[in-house]
Amino acid sequence: MNDREIRVFISSTFNDMQAERDHLVRNVFPILRQKASRRGVVLTEVDLRWGITEKEAQQGRTIGICLDEIDASRPFFIGLLGSRYGWTPGSEAFQEGDSRYPWLRKDLSDGLSITEIEMLYGALRKGNDDVFASFYIRDDGQPDDDPRQTDFKQRILAQNRFPADKYTTTDHLGSMIESRFDQILDELYPEMETNAILAERNAQFAIAHSSGRTYMPDERSTDAVESFLAQAKPGERLFVTGASGSGKSALLAHITDTLLTRGTYNLSVSLGSSGTSLIAGDITARINSEI
Repeated sequence: MNDREIRVFISSTFNDMQAERDHLVRNVFPILRQKASRRGVVLTEVDLRWGITEKEAQQGRTIGICLDEIDASRPFFIGLLGSRYGWTPGSEAFQEGDSRYPWLRKDLSDGLSITEIEMLYGALRKGNDDVFASFYIRDDGQPDDDPRQTDFKQRILAQNRFPADKYTTTDHLGSMIESRFDQILDELYPEMETNAILAERNAQFAIAHSSGRTYMPDERSTDAVESFLAQAKPGERLFVTGASGSGKSALLAHITDTLLTRGTYNLSVSLGSSGTSLIAGDITARINSEI
């Protein structure tokens, strides 16, 4: 886990949880990202509805991708349960990586759904005690489509290692998850007395780290920028131009994040990324203060 990063894996069945996932992605996580960025923390959610291609599914890589993403997101995990037990893939769905997940063959032969496999692996199995996991069960009066789902929900509610709550609406779910991550932020990254300038600096550093992670390495561009920075004389400026969507912002975020990792001071302003990066006076005040 990166010291200043919260990467949250969201586990659920897909077809009956669209409303919940949409509400979290559109309404809850943007608020949490703003709260985290004020503490210099990057918060991102992993929603695999958009992350697995048809080709990968056909090649039997779905389970491997899900488990890899859980590992990359540790120790943060959210489990959502409705009335559907979900897809039970069978052993043919996982054709590689048995050495990494020796227990998986038994889970598949026992007929477990991919959602139960995710939740067991991400949190519920023994040995996962140092995990910030929470589970949310929809209480809408709909009968479960499989007795295994009823049993699984009862087991989750009966365990006492991780919070497990019922919800009735997407707003109810969102408020519980926001409250849970407020607690996580307070525990891991306590909010200290700070001024607006320092808060904006922390937010900009978090933005640079988050955006820099999306950069696809281009050594020629990276070397050109770093060469200029190493040799630039006072007053010299570098302008990075390119077509929309060509990766200009990601390149500069990558450079900024690299310099921060090296301990090199730099002043970064990502326009429009925060409330105070929209106003010329606030931007000027921060630059003057930093200088």
